[in-house]
Amino acid sequence: MIIENTTIPTDAGLVIGSILIDEGKILKVKRTPLLVDADVRIDGSGLIALPGAVDVHVHFRDFDLAYKEDFYSGSCAAVAGGVTTVFDMPNTKPPVNNSYYLEQRISLGKMKSLTNFAFHVGYPDNDKNLEKELVDMYELGARSIKLYAYEHDNFSNVLEKIIEVVKKKGLRDFRFCIHAEDKAMIEKNEKTHESHIKDLEYHNLVRSEYAEAKVVSEVLNIVRKHKIPVHICHISSQLSINLLKEAKKEKLPISTEVTPHHVFLYLEKVKPMGPFAKTNPPIRPRETSLKLLDALINGPIDFISSDHAPHTYREKEQGIDDIREAPSGVVGVETLLPLMFDLLSRDMITFSRFLEVVSYKQIETFKIKNKGGLTSGYDADLVLIDPKTEWTIKGENLHGRTKFTPFEGQKVKGLVKYTIVQGLLVYNNGDILIKNGVGEYIGEEW
Repeated sequence: MIIENTTIPTDAGLVIGSILIDEGKILKVKRTPLLVDADVRIDGSGLIALPGAVDVHVHFRDFDLAYKEDFYSGSCAAVAGGVTTVFDMPNTKPPVNNSYYLEQRISLGKMKSLTNFAFHVGYPDNDKNLEKELVDMYELGARSIKLYAYEHDNFSNVLEKIIEVVKKKGLRDFRFCIHAEDKAMIEKNEKTHESHIKDLEYHNLVRSEYAEAKVVSEVLNIVRKHKIPVHICHISSQLSINLLKEAKKEKLPISTEVTPHHVFLYLEKVKPMGPFAKTNPPIRPRETSLKLLDALINGPIDFISSDHAPHTYREKEQGIDDIREAPSGVVGVETLLPLMFDLLSRDMITFSRFLEVVSYKQIETFKIKNKGGLTSGYDADLVLIDPKTEWTIKGENLHGRTKFTPFEGQKVKGLVKYTIVQGLLVYNNGDILIKNGVGEYIGEEW
């Protein structure tokens, strides 16, 4: 494959050039034309070539919840949005919390996924099997465990217990991913706000910013004690940002993400959507969303992830009269890169920082090999985007199974035209070109 006449980001700035790809790798990047034969030639005139976006927080469902999304439909949405690598979450049904289900998950990914993929695993059901299951899943390529603080009465003890196993067994580069919401505080808030109408505002009050910050504070203290790498998912609180600023000054091995719906949406805007905008942690008031956007652009937040969490329309509408009856989660893997590119087009983020938050920092944090570069030797995972086309996000046009989005009607500038994974053209101007899995299981590279 040759991509000709495209704009390529380099250390010296943006240049016009050509990219030669063969056997899944980038072979050459030159400013002059590449005068060689090719099976596929793409005219990149007017387009910008970017490393494929990396989304380390998706819920591609499958297993018993395949009616909501499966690896194929989820990865179709990903590549349509320029995402070429995803990390799938373990709260499937059944959950990926032992080696048996992880092996099944790997097989599904190889059969179905158009993106490269890896897995966060869950906390094993039986503490007696904790050590064995963690080791077995590690040997299968798992390098991170997702822990939901609100599922445990004493979350700090749970985290300490797993750290002990990881240290004892020498599981190198193992990272802990934390959903930071305190169980006791949520339960207290439910009683405090019992008389409040059960809407999105109630959901925001119950799963408050304080409930998040309490867990963030506890986790940072454990990191100080053990010096182990921890990743905190979907930060949604100004209080958490303040804690993270101090952690960064201390150079603690901590990484953080924020979602598009927490930085580009706010409670006052989505409140009319009711259960269709319900997610955990909740979408916050506008003042907080602006603080989160600033923390993404300028730090201390490291990067952006979608927390793509599809549900059916019928499941969501059950919360029309009582928000508690609807499942939490919104879709976002397909709109992540376009929303960020729109930010770039409005000069609200530098090009270098844009590349960091959509790709480079994820690769650095999770030690992903051979990805994120547009130079010779890197895996050919890239996207070509039209920087001038303005378009409107519509749920009916999304490529996953969920056809509604909290970003309905939002205009963005920057349209994904082509997506290439492992040197294969998988997405071309609105069309998915591949019907089976072509993505790499990157767990085999660790």
